[in-house]
Amino acid sequence: YRAFGKNLPLESLLTMDIPWPGAMRDIVAMHPRGTLANTQLVVKSGELGLVLTQFSQLGWTGQHDIPSVSQLSGVLNWQPTEGRLEFDSEQVTLTRLGFPAVTFEQLNAAFDWQQLSNGLRISMDRFVLSRPDLVLSASGAIDEPLLPSANLRMTAEFSAKNAEQWLDYIPPHLMKPKLDAWIRQGVKQLKGASGRLIVNGPLADFPFGNQQGEFSINTYLTGLDLLFAKNWPVSHGINAHLQVINRTLDADIFKADLQGIPVDKVNVLLKDIGLGHEALLIRGTLKAPADKIKAYVLNTPISKHLLLWKMMDIRDSLGLDLQLEIPLYPESNQVLAKGVLAFDNNQVILHHALNDIVFDELTGALQFDEHGITESALHATLAGEPLAMHIRSIKTPTSYTEADIEGSTSIDLLRRKLPLPIFELMDGHLNIKSVLKFTENPRDFDHVQIKTSMEGVSVDLPPPLGKTTEEVAPLTLDLSFNAAHNMKIALQYKDLNVQAKTLSRDNWSLKVEERNLAAELQYAPAANSLSGTIDRLYLTDLLTLKNRMKLAHTRLKPLDIPHLNLVINSAKLDNIDLGNVSLKSTSKPTQLLLEYCKIKSPEYLLTVQGNWTQTGKKDKTHVQADLQLYDLGRALARWNILPAVEAHRGNVTFNGDWPAAMPDFSLDKVNGEMSIILRGGRITHLDKATEEKLGLGKLLSVLSLQTIPRRLQLDFSDLSEGGYSFDVFKGNFILKNGVMTTQDSYLDGPVAYASMKGDLDVVNHLYNVDLRVSPYIMASLPIVVTIAGGPIAGPIAGFATWVASKLINKGLQQISAYTYKISGPWLDPIVQQVHIYKKKAAVINKER
Repeated sequence: YRAFGKNLPLESLLTMDIPWPGAMRDIVAMHPRGTLANTQLVVKSGELGLVLTQFSQLGWTGQHDIPSVSQLSGVLNWQPTEGRLEFDSEQVTLTRLGFPAVTFEQLNAAFDWQQLSNGLRISMDRFVLSRPDLVLSASGAIDEPLLPSANLRMTAEFSAKNAEQWLDYIPPHLMKPKLDAWIRQGVKQLKGASGRLIVNGPLADFPFGNQQGEFSINTYLTGLDLLFAKNWPVSHGINAHLQVINRTLDADIFKADLQGIPVDKVNVLLKDIGLGHEALLIRGTLKAPADKIKAYVLNTPISKHLLLWKMMDIRDSLGLDLQLEIPLYPESNQVLAKGVLAFDNNQVILHHALNDIVFDELTGALQFDEHGITESALHATLAGEPLAMHIRSIKTPTSYTEADIEGSTSIDLLRRKLPLPIFELMDGHLNIKSVLKFTENPRDFDHVQIKTSMEGVSVDLPPPLGKTTEEVAPLTLDLSFNAAHNMKIALQYKDLNVQAKTLSRDNWSLKVEERNLAAELQYAPAANSLSGTIDRLYLTDLLTLKNRMKLAHTRLKPLDIPHLNLVINSAKLDNIDLGNVSLKSTSKPTQLLLEYCKIKSPEYLLTVQGNWTQTGKKDKTHVQADLQLYDLGRALARWNILPAVEAHRGNVTFNGDWPAAMPDFSLDKVNGEMSIILRGGRITHLDKATEEKLGLGKLLSVLSLQTIPRRLQLDFSDLSEGGYSFDVFKGNFILKNGVMTTQDSYLDGPVAYASMKGDLDVVNHLYNVDLRVSPYIMASLPIVVTIAGGPIAGPIAGFATWVASKLINKGLQQISAYTYKISGPWLDPIVQQVHIYKKKAAVINKER
């Protein structure tokens, strides 16, 4: 039968008892609604054979992945083996479950289907869906759509604005979950997209990775804001040409903004889509201001492994080649990175807790990955000096960044960048090999090691620590420090080893070990004070005249020397055992005040006070010294001088100055006053060999005794004990530019009284002395005079020993005094007897 209806509400029609085909039952279940017009139904043999109708306001309720639709209009011609469906609708609304409704201004489409000998074919003559922000058109055909052998041929074109809104309408089962999530969550904005899509092949093989079909998308994207990976910064304003061929996505980005960095060369590649191990490969090159590249890199996850990068400020532009591999499969979340930073005459400032270091003209490449710096070959200048750098990241056993630096630098730069007192004593240029280690954990210690031969550097220290510019003396300096300002220092120089560490932020503990030096000290930088105990201090070559005749010029200022409060348990100068030393000094910008320096032994106590004043470029040192002698003979033995003079007690004082810094003492510049008093003494060891061994020299040699006439019943008990006794020696001297002048020195004993006037040149070793000897006992005495060298103490001892050689014979009974003129060098003086004073006859007779 045939049925005809003018206007039929669809809801009423579906309630009629009509034997709908199986395919129609699924449609009926979606509760279609709308109006059918001019409808014809033909039923043959109980089977529906034809449906021909116009429809308007057609809609249905969505199910599963099929959205709800309303306001469809068109024509349907359905027959069991063929048919046609056309849409010509306006204001069509689609609503996907869980999403807001979307209205299209126009839907125009035409579909044909036909049962062919080889199966069903559905053809899409046209499909046009449009609204202000989207136009989609397509055409194509599919064979056997309901069978596994379905074959699709389709071409579609699209143009969209604000296209990110349509990503939610992509059926989720088309892609693997992680890839689907990356697209939906990563695309933050897509202002425009236009392109063409082609599908041609068996749907079972889609997307045709085995080359059994064709799947391609060619599109231009504009205004894309994309999050490539979690915790990476969003890339803004991407304009790109994107192409998908089968299972490979390839996009060339020709414009993008990476946090203010303009980019025009980036490639995005995604292979093996749908196979479960998709990895997004991104590679880009750019050149941009260094501060912007740094800001971008520090905003990525790899920044935690680029500690050195965080510490640097870079001027001018850098080149960056960056590759990322972002896994889009469940088994991995590790983003792999590989990059190269290209430096081109950049200035780099390395900020560190110790100090800033400025590298100029930095060139070369620095390679890195997601774990840190892999390799680098860099060249730069440091304060105008060339150097080479190699930087890399170390991961085991602990993580740190290592920088090897080799080149030359100046002591002046080291002094400014590493404010260590040792550099104040150095001058010159040197080649160095340095290793810097920067840890990722701020609580761990960073490390700097500097190695150098020290060739080209002078060290202004006494032997053995001092050196000339030409001398080679390897030095290794190790510094360890962290953000909490804890620091450790290890110094190896010649035989010297120094270990130092911070006790608190402002205090240091130092342990010094060397063949001639051992000390445990504390240094407080804020107070600029050094205190502690020196177990041994053995200094050599300090008392030799040839070293002290040369007036040195120290570069030190009073404030360069810290406040000192030291105890030295054992002090030696040129193998002379001085004893125990304690000293205290205070340093000011223009003055060093020596509050006291005490040298104590069982034989003597030396106390020194003084100051060193610096006014502009002029220096002046003033010293007061007092030497209390408890046993002169033993003191001379301690000083490695043969004890030719003994005294039970004595005192030596000095008050003077020199026009130089305190460390620059020189005899030829000293001016001052000296006094010497010796009491209860004896002069011994009067042979010639002993005279030559006195070391410090003497004023006069011993006037040797020929014979003691035993027939003379005189009392020579003092001589029989091996020397000549004296009651007192007293002398006052004026010291001026290395010349000692006296007018009133004398020695008085039981045998004779002797006085001395004149000059002792302790710099040039010359005598200009007048002697007068007045004997108390008459005896025979042939006189032999020789003279040898020495600085100060020796001439006085020599003067005393000269008197000891006086024995008087009968002829001397008539003599009241002898006078001598002694001149010339100490080693070979000229001794001239000038006058003999005889007693008057009355005096002689009275004595008889």
